Amino acid sequence: MKKLKVKTYSLLVDAETQATTCNLITYCLDQPPQGGFTRKDFIERDRIEKAVKESEDEIILEDADYANLVKIVNSTSWRVRHPEIGDFLSEFGK
Repeated sequence: MKKLKVKTYSLLVDAETQATTCNLITYCLDQPPQGGFTRKDFIERDRIEKAVKESEDEIILEDADYANLVKIVNSTSWRVRHPEIGDFLSEFGK
């Protein structure tokens, strides 16, 4: 079992929404892996998304789901560079 504290960042997701651990994870989950999503990708990502949606102050993940999330986050390409994205990524360091 792995627990992630939900943080709020000053970075804006859109004009009115501050970035949080939850919506940054969701962004990563929505980025297709090379070659597109497979059935296995959908299942793995849906399990993580369910845990994210059920969270308030912390996200609780099974060890296998956390390992999948680390792979997903570390393979995500970002369109912007911002120090707080670096802070978010450091939570999933290799």
